[in-house]
Amino acid sequence: MPNTTSSDATVVEAATLEEALAEVAATCGPDAEILDAQKVHRGGVGGFFAKEVVQITARETNGDESDAGDGGVAGAIASMVDAADAAETGFHELLQSELTDDLAPQPVGPLAQLPIIEDTAEDATVTAATDTVAPWAPVSLMSDADEAAGNVEATAGWIVAGEPARETEAAPQPPVDAKPLPPNTVPEDATWRTSSPTAPVGYGAIDWSATALARIGLPPEIVDPTKQLDPRDDLAWIEAVAAAVAPLCRDLPEEDTIVVGAHADRLADPMGLALVNPPDMPPYSGSVCAVVTDDQRDLDWLQFVKGDRKLHLVVGDEPWRELLIDDPVVVSWSGDRGVVDAIYLASTLDGVLGFGTVDGFASGMVRARPVDIALAIRRLVGRK
Repeated sequence: MPNTTSSDATVVEAATLEEALAEVAATCGPDAEILDAQKVHRGGVGGFFAKEVVQITARETNGDESDAGDGGVAGAIASMVDAADAAETGFHELLQSELTDDLAPQPVGPLAQLPIIEDTAEDATVTAATDTVAPWAPVSLMSDADEAAGNVEATAGWIVAGEPARETEAAPQPPVDAKPLPPNTVPEDATWRTSSPTAPVGYGAIDWSATALARIGLPPEIVDPTKQLDPRDDLAWIEAVAAAVAPLCRDLPEEDTIVVGAHADRLADPMGLALVNPPDMPPYSGSVCAVVTDDQRDLDWLQFVKGDRKLHLVVGDEPWRELLIDDPVVVSWSGDRGVVDAIYLASTLDGVLGFGTVDGFASGMVRARPVDIALAIRRLVGRK
């Protein structure tokens, strides 16, 4: 895979995240600083059959700049990868997807408002109406008719469509005696310089903080270990949250259980259990799944058929608190918000986190792993 060096940064590409990190460690050292990480496509013909690879941009550090522990960023990721090796679904794909979402450039300012314009003829022109062109648009997007009529306002290379031209103040200019500066250098006293646009709310970095975790409803056992973390260190937060929920991801109990909840049917196949719905009667013994709601008839049925079975509760958006007829030995969840309630119940009632939808309601329910839960919480925290 390509391995290029630009200035003090090195760009490596590999088929998997582990291979890319290994190449970064070999090239820039184990404490390399990760500057960028994304998935790119290579090869193919005309955009087809392209192969997806992991691209990482990194640079060497002096050995004491790493925020990810003794092993650097590569060590932080490697420790989570090692913990997930025995699982059926890949942490690598999940983390690559999250990193790609984080690092994808987002349009800001006037450019974010521009529509995609397709030429419909060789000499096609664009009408300067508010329903076809954004209120702010480059002069090149204005029609000849508008320009001839003077029906635009020039403002530092942009125009306001649909308004008569009028006198405007000249764009701020640098002082006459200003000296040239090296590329990418910003003078501290450059009051004449226009400030760079910032990313819109919701498109910035992950809004990690102990307050954010408490706000979405996580218990102190999960929140407290994160209080000293740097909010900018995304990987450190994923690792800390995964470590905090790991004690809840124990082996499932061997005793018979009755899996209940509005979405308990989604666990019948993954767990290999029979599905029984009220008012049908389940077998006298053995574990079963049952779609049970907070309807009183369902609750009466559950009290009658539960017997010696332990409770395995599936929580989600629908009401489930009335189903707590006993302390659940296993708690599973369905949907984005369900993971928080599942963690709270399991930590409060000494239960085990069972199965969950790690990527929203649409995904299948899989055996909960610490890193999957950490990434689900990461989506709930949101972005700045």
